Amino acid sequence: MPAKSEKEQKRSISLPLQIFICLLAVLLFGIAVEGLFLYRVRKQPAEQQGLVYLDPSEITASGGMKQTEQGFEKEDGAAGELTFTLGGRYVEKLRYDFEVLGIYNARVIVDKVNLYGNPERVVIDDKNSACITSSFVPIRAYVNQVTIQFPELVYPPYGHETWITWENEGEPLRVTGVAIWNNPGWNVRRMAFFWLLGALVSFFLLGRRVLARHPEVGFAAIALSVGTLMICVMPVHRVSWDEEIHFERAYGMSLLPGHEFDNPVPANLMQVSIMTWYENIPASLEEERQQEEFYNTYYANPQSAPVTWISYDPQYYPAYFLSGMAIKVARKIGLPFTWMIRAGRMANLLFYVLVMCLVIRTLPAWRRIMAVMGLMPTTLFQACTFSYDTYVTLAGFVLAAVVLREVMTPKEPVHVNRILAAIIFGLLGILNKAIYAPLFLLFFLIPKKEGEKGIVFWLIRLTALAAMVYAMSTFLRPVAGGADISDVTFE
Repeated sequence: MPAKSEKEQKRSISLPLQIFICLLAVLLFGIAVEGLFLYRVRKQPAEQQGLVYLDPSEITASGGMKQTEQGFEKEDGAAGELTFTLGGRYVEKLRYDFEVLGIYNARVIVDKVNLYGNPERVVIDDKNSACITSSFVPIRAYVNQVTIQFPELVYPPYGHETWITWENEGEPLRVTGVAIWNNPGWNVRRMAFFWLLGALVSFFLLGRRVLARHPEVGFAAIALSVGTLMICVMPVHRVSWDEEIHFERAYGMSLLPGHEFDNPVPANLMQVSIMTWYENIPASLEEERQQEEFYNTYYANPQSAPVTWISYDPQYYPAYFLSGMAIKVARKIGLPFTWMIRAGRMANLLFYVLVMCLVIRTLPAWRRIMAVMGLMPTTLFQACTFSYDTYVTLAGFVLAAVVLREVMTPKEPVHVNRILAAIIFGLLGILNKAIYAPLFLLFFLIPKKEGEKGIVFWLIRLTALAAMVYAMSTFLRPVAGGADISDVTFE
């Protein structure tokens, strides 16, 4: 590369100054965007900012809803409505406080003025978590009238659930207050999203030459930053179809060498129940804070609960060891329960990023393609949750990368140690979901290299075949042992 002229050197900006300018620009970018979000709230009259409760006389109850001294109660088995007129008032979020045993799904009908100045009706299904007592419904519009519909059905707790508390048994449903929530304060999480976006753009601009040679660095930057933000903002209860199962195994690893605990909070998160129902996750920052306060409070001050025993299957140890140890460390240093969950998820993400960086470096070509594959939304999301699928995915990536390395470098000597390490890692990952055992047949694609001994050539294939057979045997051993297996039983 030719040396820069003296004129070019004078024009160039030092790297520390470039970093400082980018950091300042990113900071101002996040603040400016947040200011735009808050513009409509802050231009409202002072008396309409913050939390403003409606007087009960402004609310009309109909159907099964009746006004009482405690608020508005729904008659058992009857649907009802609460209607109130706002006269074109700006509403950022609608809040209503309620008491009910179980979960309750309401419907909010908003008659608003749209961006074109025309009247428009919007129907919002408001599915509330069983852990909250105040629902926050995002509206962000000038509103003429709101109707909250309360259907007949209340979903009570099932008999097998481990209930955390029996307080506020407002069944039938009782609404104790309705309010307008125009929050003029800064939303740090929203700002963090735009700061992250700006920081990544700056990072790729300043480090474009390094990233061109080392795409694994760019992968790590995106995966760690986006994954960490995802872990911080996701609800603490299950966010996938079966995370409660994976959380139980990870929490069990954190108890080793023991097997028992008597706290109802983690026990509740280990089962499908109305407390963890996937359709009733917190729909706003305020609801998520309520849920976290609920779990942290009752974890620190547990009511009586039956002793929960967790049994362990050794073949799952590797997939949950890091998450379990992260939970154990978080518990030992006194972090709140919700941060124990985040610590376990974070351990999963860190391991995923580390292994994927090694996979990308292993490939002699197509590294950017592998980096993009590692950043696929579903793959990255799984890495941010309790799931053995992350280890299954990593096993597939590792096996494919090592095989491609050998196939694409015919003049290099065969890397026996790397191949054996990949087979061992792949076996530990695939044992979690042995249906992927045929991936070991990829090693049969490696051609015999010049100077390679025949015994080495066949040793690699026999080792891969043995790993596949062992993984597949996990389907047969329970049957051979007399276990009762069907679609719904395994005893």
